Amino acid sequence: MYHPFVIRRLYVHNFRCLTNFTLPVSSQSSVLLIGNNGSGKTTVGLALEILQKIAAEAKEWQVQHALLKRLKDIVHKQRITHSEIAKRAGTSRSR
Repeated sequence: MYHPFVIRRLYVHNFRCLTNFTLPVSSQSSVLLIGNNGSGKTTVGLALEILQKIAAEAKEWQVQHALLKRLKDIVHKQRITHSEIAKRAGTSRSR
């Protein structure tokens, strides 16, 4: 599956053994990390995992935000009141 987001450069500062680390990958279709034990290969992978989790959470937030906006638009267009929403949901709202 193709994703429109592409990593062009990975910069990591003060994460485990990486300090002021830059990995330029803009013109590469793939990257192979080779190095001695303790050089940071696994740490680069962990940094990428964290980046992936952040991106996934941001995407989920965007989806939730879009759904909430759509719901607000529907409520506004149909002029539904808070009490009607609560009634349809099977709950009551008291002030």
